[in-house]
Formats: sequence, C-alpha cells, structure tokens
Amino acid sequence: MVPASSPNGFGTARTGSAAQDATGHDHGTGAFARAFSAVTATAVALAAVSILALVVILAINLSGGTAWPALTWVPMAGLPIAFVLMAVLVIAAVRRRLG
Repeated sequence: MVPASSPNGFGTARTGSAAQDATGHDHGTGAFARAFSAVTATAVALAAVSILALVVILAINLSGGTAWPALTWVPMAGLPIAFVLMAVLVIAAVRRRLG
C-alpha cells in the first residue's frame, strides 16, 4: 500500500525537476550535465575517428601501399586519449552516484 504523501510510490514525494535525487540535489541539469555530455561526445568521436583511421591504414597496407605517417599517429594518440576521457567519465559518474 502506497501512502498518500508519496505520489511516486517510493516513500518520498517528488518536488522540482525529475533529475533531482532523494536528497534534493539536481544532477541532471546545469553546467555539470552539459560538460559531461560534451566530454562523452568528444571521447566517442575521437575513438570513432581513431578506429576509422586504423581501418584505413590497414586497407592501405593490405593493398600494398604505404600509409601517410601523420595518419598513423591518429590512432596512436586518439585511442589512448579517448580511453582516458572515458575513464574520467566513469569516475565522475561513480562519484556523482556515491556522493
């Protein structure tokens, strides 16, 4: 049975935006959420471009050609940077959830 004072059925009344947690902190809007989304998009785009460059390098080498040296640096730098960005996102999400 749900008490009359808890419209969401979890024992707490919802007030404010849907992004607020039980303590009333707003984690879903604002500068933090925009920055989180921007870093996520950057990490995904960087990883995608790096993997695409790796596929192009592989195709060039399999066809008997030699890849442009600058093209070989894209995945060598891009994949580790994307990995670090994604690790930062995971750490930020865990910290946001715990505290």
